[in-house]
Order: sequence, then structure tokens, then C-alpha cells
Amino acid sequence: MSALALTTDDVSHFSRCTDIVCSLLPQVLINCRNNKKLLGRVRAFDRHCNMVLENVREMWTEVPKTGKGKKKALPVNKDRFISKMFLRGDSVIIVLRNPK
Repeated sequence: MSALALTTDDVSHFSRCTDIVCSLLPQVLINCRNNKKLLGRVRAFDRHCNMVLENVREMWTEVPKTGKGKKKALPVNKDRFISKMFLRGDSVIIVLRNPK
């Protein structure tokens, strides 16, 4: 049997192993240039810090606009969930592994 010959059992075993390994990957916290933070799991990256992320929680703060002469509004924390995303590397400031 050659080294490249794979059976369907081998392929399904490999895909199960990669699913298990990927589920064990720690979360990372990424600070972006648009003042947003991303908390998620990295599936792939390259030397430019381009990343494919899964199970991402995007967090940011907004200050509501008020009319003239009114009190300044308090900042509001917002977030949203993104199942899969591609992040371009030039928007990354810092990547923190396994934040607690």
C-alpha cells in the first residue's frame, strides 16, 4: 500500500481527529484598529496575520448621539456573534492567547 493511498475510513478518522483538535484550540482575544475586540478560535492564519476565525464574539463601545444642550450620553457596550469570518491582517493590533 502506498503512502498516499487512503481509504474512506482513514479520511473519516482524520476529519474526526481534526474536529477534536480544533475544538480544543484555545480562544484568542484580538484587538483591532477599528477599536473592536474579537473573541474566538483561530482555524488558520498566515505570516500577514490574516486569520480564519470561528465562533467569534465581536465587542465594541458606542456613544449615542445627543441633541444640542443635552447631557452627554453614557457609552453603551455592544456585541454580536459571527459563526465564521476572515480577518485581514492589517487590521490586527495584538493577539492574546487564552484570555481569562
